[in-house]
Amino acid sequence: MAKKKIVWEKWIDPLNTNIDEVEYPGHSDAGLDPDRPIEFLSSEPGFEEKIEEQLDHYEEDEHRRRIEYNPIRIASTPHGFVSLTEHSFASKHFDFWTLHYNHDITSEVADIIEKCAGVETINIITRYRARIGFNRTLIQSGAFNLNSIRKNIENKILKSDGKIEALRKIARNNELKQKNNQ
Repeated sequence: MAKKKIVWEKWIDPLNTNIDEVEYPGHSDAGLDPDRPIEFLSSEPGFEEKIEEQLDHYEEDEHRRRIEYNPIRIASTPHGFVSLTEHSFASKHFDFWTLHYNHDITSEVADIIEKCAGVETINIITRYRARIGFNRTLIQSGAFNLNSIRKNIENKILKSDGKIEALRKIARNNELKQKNNQ
């Protein structure tokens, strides 16, 4: 059997890699500030050209306000449509890392990880891979040290695996004894 090993990889948010960070449209009333540009939102191809054509027909061009185009970005989720803003991405609030382990990540191993100080979220992705989220604000403020947290997780997993297997053997023996007594 191979020596137990844990490898860390920085997790990249798949939604955040190709999308500009956009503030939620309409978060303040554009009508309150006359110098603030009007934003027209549409994901329709050719939208900008259509608006320009319509605005060219107006005679009062010198009184026309500046216009900025901001195509709205939305995602369909099980909870309905969600606009994608800089605050929508979990990677803005959590520092996510992928833990690769060359042995099974069982529920017992997941429990050990979850109980480590500094771990805020854990998602088991495959039998050898888990995504772990650390509180970005606490790490940036120095309340937690990311390297120390990860080292602690490694130590606890590698030390506890023998204990977990021993507990499983005891549980199996108890089950066998109960079956034999019946």
